[in-house]
Amino acid sequence: MLGRIATIKSVFRVKRPDNGYDLNYSYLAWGPMSKYVTHSHAICEFYYLLDGDVEYIINKEVFHAVPGNFYFHPPYYDHEMRGLKAGVPFLSISGTWIPFGKRELFDRPFYLLEEVSEEDFSFPADFDFHDFNIRRNLEFGVL
Repeated sequence: MLGRIATIKSVFRVKRPDNGYDLNYSYLAWGPMSKYVTHSHAICEFYYLLDGDVEYIINKEVFHAVPGNFYFHPPYYDHEMRGLKAGVPFLSISGTWIPFGKRELFDRPFYLLEEVSEEDFSFPADFDFHDFNIRRNLEFGVL
């Protein structure tokens, strides 16, 4: 289902000999009004919002995110995201890494804490995943 509501491209990845990775940065585009369901994992993660109007929920605390906001969560913090504006995809840069080089964290469980919706949050017909501009003069917010 994730492939129908999101497009993800790894921008930079530090790979290990076993084809795993220690560090990953990705560019993500989510369909308008879509929801990345509540989940939790052993690795740290951040999101930097490039475009859209989004609600981030981290450990049940709700944040209204706008372009320029940066959100970070430590391991095993429940988190989810949902688009708030009809017809407008939300775009972000995300990064994950293992703290202190503890690769065994990748073997710990990933928890999906709710059902994945069967709704279709398709991208607009004119959406171009590779055409984005980082806006100038953004107001920055940090969690």
